[in-house]
Amino acid sequence: MVLNFNFFSLALFISSAISAWVAIVAYQRRAFQGATTLMSIMAALSWWSLAYGAENLGNTAAWHIVWASIGYIGITTIPLLWLIFSLQYTNNKHPIIAKIISGLWLFPLLTIIMVWTNPWHQLMWSKISLQSLYGLTIQSVEHGPYFWVHAILSYGLILTGTAVFTRHVLNAPDAYRAQAATMLLAVFFLLTSNGMYIFGLLPFKGLDVTPFTFTIASLILAWGLFRQNLLDLMPVATETILNNMGDGLLVTEANNRIIYVNQSFENLAGLTNGTSSGHFVQEILSTWPDIFHPYRHKTTTEIKLPMGERTLLLEIQISPIIQSDEAKGCIYVFRNIAERENVEARIDRQTVNNQTSRRIPIYLLIDAADGKITDVNNAFIFHTGYTREETIGRTLLQMGLWDPETRTSITRILRENNNLEDTIIYLNTKGASPTAWKLSITKTRIDSQEFFIWCAKPFVPEHS
Repeated sequence: MVLNFNFFSLALFISSAISAWVAIVAYQRRAFQGATTLMSIMAALSWWSLAYGAENLGNTAAWHIVWASIGYIGITTIPLLWLIFSLQYTNNKHPIIAKIISGLWLFPLLTIIMVWTNPWHQLMWSKISLQSLYGLTIQSVEHGPYFWVHAILSYGLILTGTAVFTRHVLNAPDAYRAQAATMLLAVFFLLTSNGMYIFGLLPFKGLDVTPFTFTIASLILAWGLFRQNLLDLMPVATETILNNMGDGLLVTEANNRIIYVNQSFENLAGLTNGTSSGHFVQEILSTWPDIFHPYRHKTTTEIKLPMGERTLLLEIQISPIIQSDEAKGCIYVFRNIAERENVEARIDRQTVNNQTSRRIPIYLLIDAADGKITDVNNAFIFHTGYTREETIGRTLLQMGLWDPETRTSITRILRENNNLEDTIIYLNTKGASPTAWKLSITKTRIDSQEFFIWCAKPFVPEHS
């Protein structure tokens, strides 16, 4: 057999290379949630283009059937990977969803088996023939019953993932909305071209134009990665944010029935995880002072609460939930200020006065893999107001020490240079305005694990 090198195959090979390049870029961002799945999607698109380009080089039925079957390894995985990515991007992590996704992997496996065994049952393609188009020998098929099962399930998965993204676009802040819209635009090109091929809406029969649109989709995604900070700036689920708050949070209805508590409050009050919602406050917190009653205005109070051998000193910020001039419930935020006072007392015992402490650098040791803080020095505790227990095991973003934009810019610099020198940033502290710091970061390895060492010095303008 003589291979027929042609423009169509060349275009498909170029499309495959572009998709592979985007997959590599996504792999370089693999520390971010969803990056590995996006890499897999782009790798599958690259595989599909490569296989279809190779298929159109040949002029025999056997050659076309083999390469079409090889291409289906990528084709069948893309719909499910798209759904998985949409769930990861929008932080849908319900255990039931994870079990359903695990079961859905049987679908692409079954389709691949049906493709490779088609000569025995012809349920995928009932008739296969070759035809000539613009000097190309292309494969023309009549689809069998299972192909339509495959098409319906594939489009169902893609449309479900698209619906998840669309819902996110309608409710997300501007920065996240632009990212999600980029993904939807890429999927639009793929769905449109593939739908026109499957339902015979193209002016020429047999030539699948879907892989040709991969170039457009890949370039759109590349633009999203570099210009829209796709993967660098991922949306965080509200429940995730609330559960990572250092302060305890309790939300009640007007009749004092509990509708939400976060993990910090459960730890503070000694409650079993997930057992409080739906109960009345008086049932769960029967030994607490009588502070739970309808409020009309925001207020702040303090209480002393005996807890075994220790006494908690709690500052409570109370915000009423008002709808149509009617009190619907209350939001209570609990802060253990006894720990803060203990920190201040330790600092006093160390004879560190305020004027001197302003000049002491803060040091942090941060895990390079997940961005979680593994150690801090005493100056960090003094300057930020956070205790060591509140800090270790959490990220700077979870603690609210910096904003997503600062995180994105610093992460980009570290990814390119592995270090940072004398960069001015602003860090938030407990109950105070953001302060300016001159930040330097170096990368180190401890017992085969990589860490970033932060050194932040108080920034004092020359004129001050």
